[in-house]
Amino acid sequence: MSEEIRKKAEYRSSLRSKTLIKKALLKLMKEKSFDSITIAEIVKKADINRGTFYAHFHSTREVLEKIQDDMIHEIMTILEKYSADFIFENPRPVFQAITDYLASDIEYARLLFQVSGFAEYIGNHKSAIFSFFLHSTYGRRFIRDGREKEFILVVDFWMSAIIDVYYDAVLERVPFSIYELPSLCCGIADFTRLTWFEKLLSLDNAAAEPEKHN
Repeated sequence: MSEEIRKKAEYRSSLRSKTLIKKALLKLMKEKSFDSITIAEIVKKADINRGTFYAHFHSTREVLEKIQDDMIHEIMTILEKYSADFIFENPRPVFQAITDYLASDIEYARLLFQVSGFAEYIGNHKSAIFSFFLHSTYGRRFIRDGREKEFILVVDFWMSAIIDVYYDAVLERVPFSIYELPSLCCGIADFTRLTWFEKLLSLDNAAAEPEKHN
């Protein structure tokens, strides 16, 4: 076996072990409180040995933090592939990338979304996303007019709606699948842009017109 093939095999094995550990913890968190879960229970649920666990993690807390951080990191990585302006004008690639990420292991996504407190964890990281969108043309215009809070309120409303839609689709609480979300969510995004941002800015410009003629 060549060195390259060996390394690829080790990487796949490591990735599989980490996934088994994370899934085991999520399954246990559906059954009992996080603080009462032991490494022994995770190892048993994942059907691995204790050495394999310690090869990747030091504690149950580290596993949970990795699960949470992976999701936030993936979302930010997807967003940062595009400019904020591009996303406002053409959000479909972002929705498609998020859908593909969740659909790549839908069982894992369902386990994750069922864990109590995960939605709140995502909410605690919204500030990074607000900062990203504040650098858009819309964001700068609202900031220029002293209306940063209004802009953040609209983005928060928009983000919360999208997050809830993905949660419901992944958990099959609604009559449409996760695979339909890129098209459906584009409608929500366009509504936000055209009805709120464009309308608010055009109303401001219209109100300012008489002053120019005085």
